[in-house]
Amino acid sequence: MRFNKAFFVAIVAGLVLSLMPTVGASAATATPRIRALVLRSQTPWVGKGGTFQIRLGSPPPQTASPADLEFAIAVHPASGTRSAFTQTLTNRPTTSPLAVITTAVTEAVTDESGAVTLDVGIQDPALPRDRTRVGLRGAGVYPVAVDLRSVGGPVHARLLTHLIFVPETPTGPKLAVGMVVPIRAPLALRPDGTDRLTAADVTAITAVATTLATLPTAGVLVAPSPETLAALSRGSREIDTAAFLAVRSLGAERSVLVAPFVATQTPESTAGDRTESLTRGNTILTNVFGNPPDSNLSVIDDPNDDRLEADPPTARVIVADKLLQPAAQRVTNAEPVLIRRANNRTTTPALISDSGLAAHLDNDAPPVLAAHHLLADIATIYFDSPGRFRSVVVNPPPTWRANASVLGPLLAGLESSPIVAAAPVDRLFEPATPNTTPRTRVLLNPPTPPPSPAAFATTRRSIASMQSMMVDGPAVAQSFTDRLLIAESAAFDSAGRRSYVEGLAKAIEAERGKFRLPTGGSLTLTSRRGGIPVTVQSKASYPAHVLLQVASDRLRFPGGSTKLITLSHENTTQRFTVQSLGSGAFPLRILLKSPDGRVVLSDSRLTIRSTNASGVGIALSVGALLFLIIWWIRHHHKRRGSHLEPVG
Repeated sequence: MRFNKAFFVAIVAGLVLSLMPTVGASAATATPRIRALVLRSQTPWVGKGGTFQIRLGSPPPQTASPADLEFAIAVHPASGTRSAFTQTLTNRPTTSPLAVITTAVTEAVTDESGAVTLDVGIQDPALPRDRTRVGLRGAGVYPVAVDLRSVGGPVHARLLTHLIFVPETPTGPKLAVGMVVPIRAPLALRPDGTDRLTAADVTAITAVATTLATLPTAGVLVAPSPETLAALSRGSREIDTAAFLAVRSLGAERSVLVAPFVATQTPESTAGDRTESLTRGNTILTNVFGNPPDSNLSVIDDPNDDRLEADPPTARVIVADKLLQPAAQRVTNAEPVLIRRANNRTTTPALISDSGLAAHLDNDAPPVLAAHHLLADIATIYFDSPGRFRSVVVNPPPTWRANASVLGPLLAGLESSPIVAAAPVDRLFEPATPNTTPRTRVLLNPPTPPPSPAAFATTRRSIASMQSMMVDGPAVAQSFTDRLLIAESAAFDSAGRRSYVEGLAKAIEAERGKFRLPTGGSLTLTSRRGGIPVTVQSKASYPAHVLLQVASDRLRFPGGSTKLITLSHENTTQRFTVQSLGSGAFPLRILLKSPDGRVVLSDSRLTIRSTNASGVGIALSVGALLFLIIWWIRHHHKRRGSHLEPVG
């Protein structure tokens, strides 16, 4: 029989096509979506003979009968390294479990809210073996997978967490931990001068401040955003006031870190701008908390922060590891170092905030689970070198919004830990021994900032001029300064900065529009010297210091053509003494300017009509009149003499 290759290919293709829907359906059936179990709470640390308790939120609804479902808790061998630990955060451990504890759904302890409590007993090695308890292999961080599954069937929902086992209380020092707690919201002051603080952001700030007030103060480094606090102080809602008062109460016993109003970073930014931003931030924090912030410690975590271009601004710095040149050897950041700029040998003591620790604080992460993942990561660092004198600091990412649901279990876990401890600033920066020589790390050079809008320099000068007349209007003047600083902020690209510059230009124009001079009309001078009244109208909410100026080619101003006046009422009248140079009608220009004369607030023209004659005109008129009189008298005498002549 002769082989027909084309026929064979057609048969195979047909079989493949006929099987494809079946294969796809089988794959979909074999890999059902595994949903997440929600962690409500868990035991942060467990000793020998203790109980590891997990409290879960109400499990997701299932089509299967509760009698056919069970919870399975698999305890896996401890992670030997941080890299191995990191793998357990998202992937089910690949090691064989040390034990699996199952509990039927119908037998699990459930409260009225539907939350489920599951217990795992830990074997005490000194006691006889108990098969209901799990025997662990020494101190460490043990991955734990909690599954909701069908009995003998697939997994429907899962949770990955960790059991931190400390069988004996260590004799050496604990790992010192500092926690930077940012109090901030996205930039609130908008280009048009209004504030935009969402209710969600304000409520979160209140919750964080309220939670911190109930927790230990050690190790908590409060890092408020001056820009956010300024917006809260201006807020008119009840939630704004509540948040402001809750934050204010934190300053009595906690370390409040110094911070600029915003971190400036534009080509036009100068040392003066940085100083102004730091001064503004310090003033706000001092006014809110009643005492100046800790000026000896600051946090730098933005690569665009222009404080990186100068020597570090304080005696001690917390700096993100991403801002440092790579180290020759990869080590855990668990000790103070010295940092310096690449082109400068001057060093500053610093703590490096570990990006791995910061990664647990994600706005989208389940909050309680994130807190316990962070505790487990910190414990892993401790078990790297147990008993050594070391310290770490947790500095959340700049985008993280502080969450009370994270901070509560995290700080409570630190307080109860036998191996780590929340520590004050001095302990965090303390070397292992007096003879310890800290390593030196070099800062990366900040990237080149995007160019500023073309009108930036002009806007800056106009604001300075406008502020020179707002001596008694601090709120309005401050709004201009704050928006200008934000326009220089490291938070924006060129488009963002341009929006603020354009907003400031509109604000300047609106402020100029609050001042009006009389338009059109005329005034009449009936004598050579007189007074011209000029009335200025002001709609400003503050007394304004302005320069009033008049000019004319046909008038002299014996008392001066400019006057510095204060507009403290809606209408203010100022008189100028004038002297006319002739009769007739001619224009008078009136200018209202900022005190430095750079910004014209209003411009007007009046027509001056002078009816008085000049000295030359009067002399000519008198001379002409005398000539006419003399001519008339002589002419009259001549005619009279001709009438009296005798007739011959």
